[in-house]
Amino acid sequence: MSLRLNKFRLNGAWWVLAIFIISGFLLRFYEFHWGLPGFYASDTQIVSEAADMGNALLQKNWNFFAEPAKYPFITPYLLLFANGVFFTFGIIWGTFSSAADFLNFIAINQEIPFLIARFLSILAGTAIIPLAFFTARLLAKRFGFAKPESAAVISAFFAGFSLLLYQFSRLERSHIIAGFFTLLSYFLYLRFLEKPSRKNGLW
Repeated sequence: MSLRLNKFRLNGAWWVLAIFIISGFLLRFYEFHWGLPGFYASDTQIVSEAADMGNALLQKNWNFFAEPAKYPFITPYLLLFANGVFFTFGIIWGTFSSAADFLNFIAINQEIPFLIARFLSILAGTAIIPLAFFTARLLAKRFGFAKPESAAVISAFFAGFSLLLYQFSRLERSHIIAGFFTLLSYFLYLRFLEKPSRKNGLW
């Protein structure tokens, strides 16, 4: 009987986590194009640096990547990769036929790079929700809490609906992405402490 109850509680925690993830994503995604085009952009430096790297690639100027990043963290590189994915799908769908067409499309639709940057923030902000859940559960188990799933659900709730995390998840800035990778490194560290292995050590 107790085993069935434990399974029910675990399944209940997973359902709550799924609800938090879906609602957190929809909340962040709702009208994420606000302030565009041309009315408001919270940070143009990430977008401009990704554009500079893209131009360097087109000109085959590999020395550009040897220069130190003007903006901290890897956000411009992620944004460059995301724009590359957008360009690839545009080629497949017939929207672009060349890099010149892509540049003309961006010149006409100047909000596109900002929307892509915001979408990356939305994904990172949403991914923090399950990451907070699993990190809190590992911490609760490590400190001997009787109900680690309860601590995990509470952490996921605050990660999903904290006003500060919500606001930064809707901006084209590096804060949420940096926060995600910071929490991910801490989670992997806790996982290694719980189950020391070569695989977890490599992570």
